[in-house]
Amino acid sequence: EKRRNVFCANWRAIVEHNVQYEKWAEPFKRDINQWTDHTIEERSSPAPEIRKEEATTSTSEIDNDNIICQPAWEKFLIDFKPSYQDDTETEKRRNVFCDNFKSIHKHNVQFDLGNISFKKGINQWSDLTVEEWKNKQRPAFNPEFSKVEATTKISKDKRDDNTCQAAWKKFLIDFGAKYQDEKETEKRRTIFCDNWKAIQEHNEQFELGIFQEGHKSVE
Repeated sequence: EKRRNVFCANWRAIVEHNVQYEKWAEPFKRDINQWTDHTIEERSSPAPEIRKEEATTSTSEIDNDNIICQPAWEKFLIDFKPSYQDDTETEKRRNVFCDNFKSIHKHNVQFDLGNISFKKGINQWSDLTVEEWKNKQRPAFNPEFSKVEATTKISKDKRDDNTCQAAWKKFLIDFGAKYQDEKETEKRRTIFCDNWKAIQEHNEQFELGIFQEGHKSVE
């Protein structure tokens, strides 16, 4: 039961992380592995000492990364079909890719040793530095886009108000709520709609798996 509780807590954290990954707010995806029933403290316990010959083998593997990187780079070009303006840009991107490839390799060695709870892999951003990747996630300022975004938000708010009005009428019928005057009625309707919107947002997160079964809100 203890392990199940730890597993479920880690599973929820993985789901929340992957929701951000799908929004491009995280550069990698997490998954279940053999350490998912362990707490961070348990995973952080000192790893077994590596014998000298094993350490030498690991060093040799890292030294060979530059050789291994070339086929990985060629596979990256085939899988994601990036386009570069010239040979200089291509070489720059290959160097960045190989640096990331080596970093991923070192990370995954720690994963295999049980010191890290998730594994990394190659994706469409592997030819970018961390700073370049962060800049890609920031949309350029565009006044026209801002106008469209503002208009979309107004339209959504109006749509929410219309939908809430129908829910409010159903609430009055279902529960027979009565108020002393129009001012009190409008106050209660506003509170109802605020709660209704919060319920919708909560249930969207429930559908994404962020909340446990049984935690869905009802109107």
